[in-house]
Amino acid sequence: MIIAKPAKKSVSIPLQTFLVPISSAPFVEQNLPTDAITFINRCEGDFVDKVFGKSNIINKVEQVLSITTTATGPYHQNQHTFQSQACIHNQTVFLCSPFVGTNTGKVKWAPGGFQSCITHLIDLAEETTGCSEMVVVIDQHDKTDSNTLLRAFMYLGFELLNPSLYNQNSGFTLVGYEF
Repeated sequence: MIIAKPAKKSVSIPLQTFLVPISSAPFVEQNLPTDAITFINRCEGDFVDKVFGKSNIINKVEQVLSITTTATGPYHQNQHTFQSQACIHNQTVFLCSPFVGTNTGKVKWAPGGFQSCITHLIDLAEETTGCSEMVVVIDQHDKTDSNTLLRAFMYLGFELLNPSLYNQNSGFTLVGYEF
């Protein structure tokens, strides 16, 4: 049996050039997310009350964190600013999903955008709080977006938590991630 070798042909691949924005600050620093974390005292009807109810042990936390993060895509495209609340209980950060409410329509991301935002939130939680776990609370009232978010979080390594673990209200789903 004779096996023929294909003739090698030279292939030219055209390269695409990109314009680099000109500014006084280095380009890399323009893409870094900006964060603001504020500790505020709990108030009646905050996300901890809504998710866990009055009788849950997690409701004993005294402060919540108000987190605002802004991430800018390359060349100042796809800028997203998200606000969320979080609380810390037993080395676990409980984060209300920033992708619901006023940010519901922002689940349509550029490729890699959602992943980089979640990775940034994980890094932020780990470095700022020193906790070992993060639980994201997903509101189930909008089934379309909540199912999409649930799949996206699970794709990134989050695990669906059994409702009996934290006894949250039935309108919320919890996904967890260990640092």
